[in-house]
Amino acid sequence: MERPAPTIQRKRQQALRAYHANDLGTARQLLEQVCASAPDDCGSWLLLSAVYGQGGNFAGVIDCCNRVLAVEPHNGHAFHYLAGAHAALGHQPEALEAYQRAAALVPDDPVIRHNVGMALCRAGLPAEAETQLRDALRLAPNSAEVHYGLAGVLTALARYDEAKVHYQRATVLDPQMLDAHCQLGDLLANTGMPAEAVEYYRKALGYHPSAVELYYGLANALRYLGRLDEALRCYEEALRIRPDDPRGLSGAADIYERRDEPEEALRLVRSMVARGTADGGGADVYLRICRRYHCCDEAIALAERLFARGTLNEGMKRTLHHGLGKLYDKLGRYDEAFRHFEQGNALTHVAYDGAVYTDQVDSLIAAFCREAMANMARGSNLSQRPVFIVGMPRSGTSLVEQILASHPMVFGAGELNLIPSLVRSLPATLYPQCMESVTQETLDRLATQYLGRLREINPDADRVTDKMPGNFFHLGLIAIMLPGARVIHCMRDSLDTCLSIYFQVFNYSHSYATDLAHIGAYYKEYRRMMAHWQSVLDVPIFDVRYEELVADQERVSRELVAFCGLEWDARCLQFHTSERVVATASFDQVRKPVYRSSVRRWKNYERHLGPLLEALGDTAREVSEGV
Repeated sequence: MERPAPTIQRKRQQALRAYHANDLGTARQLLEQVCASAPDDCGSWLLLSAVYGQGGNFAGVIDCCNRVLAVEPHNGHAFHYLAGAHAALGHQPEALEAYQRAAALVPDDPVIRHNVGMALCRAGLPAEAETQLRDALRLAPNSAEVHYGLAGVLTALARYDEAKVHYQRATVLDPQMLDAHCQLGDLLANTGMPAEAVEYYRKALGYHPSAVELYYGLANALRYLGRLDEALRCYEEALRIRPDDPRGLSGAADIYERRDEPEEALRLVRSMVARGTADGGGADVYLRICRRYHCCDEAIALAERLFARGTLNEGMKRTLHHGLGKLYDKLGRYDEAFRHFEQGNALTHVAYDGAVYTDQVDSLIAAFCREAMANMARGSNLSQRPVFIVGMPRSGTSLVEQILASHPMVFGAGELNLIPSLVRSLPATLYPQCMESVTQETLDRLATQYLGRLREINPDADRVTDKMPGNFFHLGLIAIMLPGARVIHCMRDSLDTCLSIYFQVFNYSHSYATDLAHIGAYYKEYRRMMAHWQSVLDVPIFDVRYEELVADQERVSRELVAFCGLEWDARCLQFHTSERVVATASFDQVRKPVYRSSVRRWKNYERHLGPLLEALGDTAREVSEGV
């Protein structure tokens, strides 16, 4: 290609200076003149495509790149710009193909590798995306953008611990990267570490004191912890920064509803509806409270309007499908309810591998077999303060804790992440195989950490309940670390338990919860795990059956209190009048006296339960038959 004439070269240099000065109009005018005079000048066409891209003229970008590729068919940068334009226009297959061509032609460009990885992630190919992003990271190890992109891909692959590392690295490399701060806080909150999320959000606000997104994330984490007054203050601060923001108003409405102030929640939601600004969060609150105010048709219509607009993200679509499912369930419209639960769960893209859970149970059974435990060290701390409430989610754990927490000598601490954190702190050798070499000194140190945290939460109560259902995995460690502890094992009809899980929106830790077959398989592993613990552990375990508790509340409640080594207190029968905040999905149920409508609820959905029944096999009736 001939060297450009001096006039053309001068104009291109002027255009480049204008582009760097963000004077896009001047740059575009000069480059269009150059390209008209020298149609084979690929450098000018590429610069013009960049100018068009900055101005949002993506069709112009595509035209420029195609002109370059007609002259230089192996120009990797032209393919890169072409891919970006297609991505901006929503042409994902064309974008992915162009990105891959660009990466093949310019293999050592980290920006191109990063963009290929993100395109693969958007195409639903996270494993392939990880390969590209790790190549980009090798080429640019200090790129905050690459660390951020890799963290998102690892989240999609359910490798949350790795994702946290890369989000943290991104925020260190670029403290002003607001999205990285938000995603890291969200990941902490959604993987069972809301306290850590609160601490992190407060730190991030030091960098971005006016970022309402951080206030929203902080409010959400505080809500997980049951700190509703603080959460409401976060929404109020966000609304001070951004008045009338629908997300802030719907978040505040959610907190009012959880504080049992439905009139204030309704006022906020209806104010948004009247202005035409109601969002998915507001519709979710409306669906939860509408039966009290006989306005179910209006709430359903709002949700359906939002679906029809096509502007909801997948997370909010899932929330509203579940909200509609729960409302239709209460209205007795069971087929419509199940259809919405099914649609909501189909929108969850969290990787699940049942073999992981099977291997985990196998490892725990082998490591904590009777012979191995006979040779393990034992902690010397005999504190009776901790009462662990375990079982499957939706098995009555919140109800049991609320009954006990109504006793003046018991503090209900809710779902604590303390035991999983201690497990992660064990020696570098793989847990649980490392337990054979753990010393009494280590166990006593862990017990001191755990009990110290309980004292921070509540220094006075004789008993403190830890209602993390998944601690059933860690009862072996609990038994040798805190031999004076008690364990309450909540059980419920297997079909009711599994169906209730399917009907609930859980965080990332419950990757099995969106597929009936996966739930059934996970339930069987839980039963296998509990059968093992009950055969080898010497800590006291009390089995409480949900069906017996709601059928004979006083008898079972008295047995629970006696098991905790306490004198009976009649306030335990009035648990629903307690002002204690419940942060879990059962917050609404524990406000009410015991009711029996959830017993054998699965009968309403029997025609939809084929995959669950097949996965459970003989386990399908074991709880209700007393096995």
